[in-house]
Amino acid sequence: MSYNVVAYHLDNRIDLRAFRLSYTFEPLKREHSFLLFEVAKDQYIYLKDYGSVVFLNCSDTIINEVFGLLSSNFINQEDLLTEISNVCFGSDIEVDFDKIQVQDLSVDVAHIIMLNLAQSVALKYYLNTTAALHESTLVYAKQLEDTGHIRLSKKQMRIFIGKTMNVKNSIAENLFIFDSSDLSWSNEGL
Repeated sequence: MSYNVVAYHLDNRIDLRAFRLSYTFEPLKREHSFLLFEVAKDQYIYLKDYGSVVFLNCSDTIINEVFGLLSSNFINQEDLLTEISNVCFGSDIEVDFDKIQVQDLSVDVAHIIMLNLAQSVALKYYLNTTAALHESTLVYAKQLEDTGHIRLSKKQMRIFIGKTMNVKNSIAENLFIFDSSDLSWSNEGL
């Protein structure tokens, strides 16, 4: 027996309070930065406020329902960054790139697995965002070096500077995604 775990990263923050008020299930765990729901036995939903949503062993119906509540606009999951893993069961705990073997699936084990996938997909998002910004900066730096000018209008230049500042601020605001859960410090197995 094994379960799929899929993490998505949205381009924006998630209003956890609004989601909690509109969702039919009560969260098993909640803090200012996350919500963890158990929708059925061994079926979990995890939302991080920085924009990651993780589904462990959830049907497409549940996934579509959650995405419907997250946005008034249609969200095409195929356009979002994803991390996919498989949870299987065995006598030892093993973690690989796309497989996690655990002895049993408690709420705390599910929480740690989903937190790590949420962090992974968020880091992938920021890596892609900064790489694209870096490429643009290299083009403009080369233009400046070669010609002494940058081929941007004043408005385009302000937009580029604003975008750069927003990316920097977003990364700084969400640096805590590198933190491990207090839960993992209290249990050696986690």
